[in-house]
Amino acid sequence: MFADSTIWGKMMTESRNIFIPGKEEPTTLPPAVPLLECDVGNTKDSLYCVDNNALNNMTEDSPRSYIVYYVEEKTNDASADCCSNGTTLKNCLADRQTVTNNASHLWIYDMKPTTKYILQVMAENEAGESEVSDCIWVATATDSVAGPTPRSPTATNILGTNNVCANTNLAQMSAKIDELKTWTVSKYKTTKQNVLEQLGKVERTHDKEIEDKIESLHDMHRRYNELLSSARAFTNYFALQTNMQKTMAEAFYQLSLKEDSLKTELNSQCDSMRNICHNGEMLHKALTYMISSLETLCEKTIADTLITVHNHDQARLEYDVYRQELVTLKQNMNTANTAISEAEEKCNQQRGKYEQLKEDVRVKITLLDENRLKVMRKQMSLFHSALSAYYSGNVKALQSTVEQFSLEDDQQDGTIQAFMKNGPSAPSFLEQ
Repeated sequence: MFADSTIWGKMMTESRNIFIPGKEEPTTLPPAVPLLECDVGNTKDSLYCVDNNALNNMTEDSPRSYIVYYVEEKTNDASADCCSNGTTLKNCLADRQTVTNNASHLWIYDMKPTTKYILQVMAENEAGESEVSDCIWVATATDSVAGPTPRSPTATNILGTNNVCANTNLAQMSAKIDELKTWTVSKYKTTKQNVLEQLGKVERTHDKEIEDKIESLHDMHRRYNELLSSARAFTNYFALQTNMQKTMAEAFYQLSLKEDSLKTELNSQCDSMRNICHNGEMLHKALTYMISSLETLCEKTIADTLITVHNHDQARLEYDVYRQELVTLKQNMNTANTAISEAEEKCNQQRGKYEQLKEDVRVKITLLDENRLKVMRKQMSLFHSALSAYYSGNVKALQSTVEQFSLEDDQQDGTIQAFMKNGPSAPSFLEQ
């Protein structure tokens, strides 16, 4: 703002003085009232305070020194009245210490350990002007060991207030770091095992029966996704055709209003197009219901089974990692028996997990086959009836088939609600 820093410094110096008319010398402003925050000091017999007003440059004139008045707080003593009704500790025969200003940080020594005090501070400037702070209550340390290096009471209070939260966050962070370490080591080992298997340098655990079922499941999922994609495309094009038929029917009707000589033919054609459009809307409902069933099968039922398959593959990979480590330890003649025992225990635990997931995959694939065949037989039968009725012009058959779709939907909802309320009505292959 000012080009000459000398002029700026002179203005800042002169701004500290106010000239009063009739007097030759300027009057010096007193310092601001000290705003104290205190806590235990770095020894058991000391206290530590900070004048936040002076520390944050809130004073109009910086204090030169502080006089600290203090008295012990006693329950049945008149000390409780020293800071009431405008009375200061200076008038209560309190002890005092003169503390030189050290960047607004005050250390008060020669106090009694484990004692509560009432403090009041008087700030003086170079001209002898002074202001007195409010009374505050503070206690010395109870531990005989010196505390940490003093810090700003503001920071101390913040840390003290959030001490429990800080410890909790630290424990949670430590737990997360441990989890990250465990995951990193496990991920490195399984990735290395997978690469070595792909290169053919290590043997992997094989189960031909379950692997064939998993391969068949992946192939079936791919083919059902192709069917779903084709059905969506066909439905979209069919909906576009139905909309164009509506547009043509409306065009025939509008033309019949102007062409009196062709009104009969145009109205007949309009009625035909409207009937075709109505039948197309019914077929579109059948297509939409079939797509909904395919989406449920591909994106939920089969996807859930594939998640179990993924967990099985990961468990198999981890089991092979522990198995290879055990083989390596046994081949090393200098390996301690304790290390081999621990490796065998981990390997057996992982093998149990792998065998359990393998059984889960077998059960889910069997249940998936039962559900898939039941759903698809019903859907294909209804869809074939609707498609045949539409292209043959059999309106009653088409309408009856669409009603069966709606009835089937309602029955499915009722079956789900009954299952949630009463459980399954028929035993599964597991119960049989």
